[in-house]
Amino acid sequence: MNGKGPSSAVPDGYPLRERPSDVVGLGRPSASARGSELLGKKLGVFRLESVLGQGRMGIVFLAHDEALLRPTAVKLLSWNIPQAARQNPETWFLAEARSMALINHPNVVQIYVVAKHRGRCYIAMEYVPGPSAHTWVAQKGPLSPERATTVLAQAASALQAAHDAGVVHGDLKPENLIVGPNGTKLSDFGMARRLSDEKAAFPMRTGTPFYTAPEIWRGDATSHASDIYALGVSYFYLLTGHAPLRGNDISSLRAAHLEGAVPDAEAFVTDLPPGCGHIIRRCMAKAARDRYPSAELLGADAMSVLRK
Repeated sequence: MNGKGPSSAVPDGYPLRERPSDVVGLGRPSASARGSELLGKKLGVFRLESVLGQGRMGIVFLAHDEALLRPTAVKLLSWNIPQAARQNPETWFLAEARSMALINHPNVVQIYVVAKHRGRCYIAMEYVPGPSAHTWVAQKGPLSPERATTVLAQAASALQAAHDAGVVHGDLKPENLIVGPNGTKLSDFGMARRLSDEKAAFPMRTGTPFYTAPEIWRGDATSHASDIYALGVSYFYLLTGHAPLRGNDISSLRAAHLEGAVPDAEAFVTDLPPGCGHIIRRCMAKAARDRYPSAELLGADAMSVLRK
């Protein structure tokens, strides 16, 4: 590892012993790993049961905690960041866990532990049964205005908690909003950064193009305002089933976010409450200063729509 001192090292080991054939073996994870070869294996006390999904940095498994006897989501580091980035992937992974640990909110996925077992770094966290908002829309179509606005209000509350903790999410999108039985949960802080630790900001943390604010396309750092922009884009997607600004390639998508007009959601949704369109337009204002000054005020407008 390249980290300096214990503050940048993923802790090693777990206090339980396993049979050699029962644990995840040594070996350098790769970006191409699909995770199926690890099913049935153990990381510490967590037995990996199925693959829930794959992101930029890792594979997420549904696991069984054999100590506390509960389902757990386990994210296994699987991406070797190119050396040109001059970043240790373990340091990046640990930063995600620390960002999540700073936030205690019912609409944010809670972290249990970050550890390294037999050469594999992982994060164990709350398992939320339910699809992502993206999967929900892909399978069942756009949400009703009431349901979409409820998801928005809960996501805004979670985002405010993150911002209050000094954390910018950096990759807010429907894929990272889990629609669970007890409400929406904000997940995946792999692109997050802490405002108090600018020197540790990592390169390449630019989020997902469809949800990227104009100032990020210009090279600025992610911020509270860029998170709010991304949440507005996500809201449009939940209501209509597609992103508001699209392009045939990265260049045209960049131009759309920098210069393109935000389409009216009312043109795609019959009888859409007028407050919904107002929220989208304010969230997606080209200038950061013209957006909601806080996720809390965005959430208040969402609640106002729900009360009408």
